[in-house]
Amino acid sequence: MGSIAMFDPVSLIVGALVRGMLAGVESVGQEVVVDGYHALRHYLVQRYGGQVARSVDELAADPRSGPLRANVEAALRRAGAERDPELVRLARRLTDLVDNPERVLADAPVDPVEQLKRFSGLRAIAQMLDQHMTKVLDVRSRYSVEDTDLLTRNVDASRVVPPADRAGLTGLHAGIRTVIESIARQIEEGRYQEVERGVGHLQIGLAERNRAQRLILAEKHLHISYESLRLTVEFLSELNRGILERIELEPGTHRLTNMMFGNAVLIYELADFVIGYVQGFVLNDGLAELHREAQDRISSARTAQQALRPSWTRTRWTRWCVSTPWRAFSAGKARWTNSSGNGRSTWARSTT
Repeated sequence: MGSIAMFDPVSLIVGALVRGMLAGVESVGQEVVVDGYHALRHYLVQRYGGQVARSVDELAADPRSGPLRANVEAALRRAGAERDPELVRLARRLTDLVDNPERVLADAPVDPVEQLKRFSGLRAIAQMLDQHMTKVLDVRSRYSVEDTDLLTRNVDASRVVPPADRAGLTGLHAGIRTVIESIARQIEEGRYQEVERGVGHLQIGLAERNRAQRLILAEKHLHISYESLRLTVEFLSELNRGILERIELEPGTHRLTNMMFGNAVLIYELADFVIGYVQGFVLNDGLAELHREAQDRISSARTAQQALRPSWTRTRWTRWCVSTPWRAFSAGKARWTNSSGNGRSTWARSTT
């Protein structure tokens, strides 16, 4: 049984085109949506031309036509458009503009290098999901097993499915986690390159430089943790949307039935992964250790200060007493007078 391609960038591109066309036809699109649609269409025509441009023009005349959508999809696949990150970025932006233009316009521009890394991570997870779903459908067709027993958290306990097949279904979540954390690390490494180089050129002592480098490393690890969490939620949303777009474009009844089942399984798996990831989320920062060290240094400094204070006070008091003859001061009703002579200091108490 071949892959059913539960998710692919072409589905996202065609879905975005249709939504942009319908927004214009129904006169419900804001100016930013129209601009996003024109940007996507212009890129398609300029980058691919030929059959892709003709199929897009035909679809624009009837955006609700299933066969015309299929024609655009086929033309894009022949042109290799699914490997074009800029095309996917424009399609994703248009879809977001239709759904929530205010949020998109408020977001800061995304670095193109980071965008490419995200695209690579999303494709890797999409391929992983496609392969997983192919295995699920294969096992489902060969063994009499309940659909719920094929879920990642349940399949290991199934006695109907042989161990070799079970092993092929249990590694999904670990694979997704590996991809997400790898992409998050690459993104944050790129952001911190200049800062790390700058610390190396500071005119400071070795101990201070090491401390600064450790502080930056701890902050970077903290950001990697947050970026991993953000990518997890972002990829869930993107993959879910791509799956639904793919189902909408699927003309075959048998494949559509499999895709509906696959959609239910994958939505569960993705949601289960996100819930597990959030519940087990631990900050990987190293800041706690640096904080403890700073507290220890502060405590040591205070201890040293307290140890010096009595000695300093006695020394100053002695010098004051010796160098200041006949000085008197009052303590309550008593009067104390200092008489110095022959290197000695004596005190007399008087109540007058």
